[in-house]
Amino acid sequence: MAKTRAKPRELGRDLQAWAGRSAGMAQAHHHADLELNFVLAGMAQYLIQGRLIRLPQRRLCLLWGATPHQMFEPQSLEMIWVTAPMDMLWRMRLSRSFMSRLMRRGVMVDASPCERDEAQLRQWCDDLATADPRRETIVQLELEARLRRIALAASERGGARGARLRRADSDGAAKHVRAMARHVADHLTQPLAVDDIAAAAGIGANHAMTLFRRHTGMTLSTYVTRQRIARAQRLLTQTRRPVLQVGFDCGFGSVSRFYEAFGREAGASPAAYRRNHRRLAAAGGR
Repeated sequence: MAKTRAKPRELGRDLQAWAGRSAGMAQAHHHADLELNFVLAGMAQYLIQGRLIRLPQRRLCLLWGATPHQMFEPQSLEMIWVTAPMDMLWRMRLSRSFMSRLMRRGVMVDASPCERDEAQLRQWCDDLATADPRRETIVQLELEARLRRIALAASERGGARGARLRRADSDGAAKHVRAMARHVADHLTQPLAVDDIAAAAGIGANHAMTLFRRHTGMTLSTYVTRQRIARAQRLLTQTRRPVLQVGFDCGFGSVSRFYEAFGREAGASPAAYRRNHRRLAAAGGR
């Protein structure tokens, strides 16, 4: 299937949509966007927070881009992707409970699928490819309406009970990587030593570090840091906890390490990140 739009090299700047085949990801990555995945054919598997998850076909799946994620071994995969920058999402002022679940889990599937989704997604691809601001405005409005329906369906069905994601089976090296990522997710607020992470996968520390980097494209240390920053972003936007408390609640042992890591990964200080979120949320309510 020919791509409707080539996959952009940089995310986080504007609303984008494209369709085509996927060869998977050479390494785990994260970005400042909400990502919508719509599987047309084939199998899509993501490693997210220690879970190897298989996305259902022809159901809108929301992926919180700030959480490190990696697509594993796609099989004849054809998809439509949409990315919406976080500032646009904050302006929508979706319910706190919905946003908290999405940010905590990293991925959610629409509990109330719509038969018109594919046609609308393809229309968004065509509209955004024109670079016409009038068409982009239409896409923004339609996307907001669709996200509000997803949030409403999740609320009516008591979260995601009506649309559970299927956990994919994994063997060999991928199974070890999954076990390490799962241990990190379960102990994120505690000190994490490589030996302990490796032990959770039943392998030695040196082998664990080599295996993890080979399969995710990042070191274990980088992965842990990015998971902690993703959690910090959720706490900064969803709670009123003091900034310093957020750092400690996310497993950072010192204020300087928290500020350094947050600035490097999020591009702003924790306080500035929170202020910007509140400003955008307030603007969205006017």
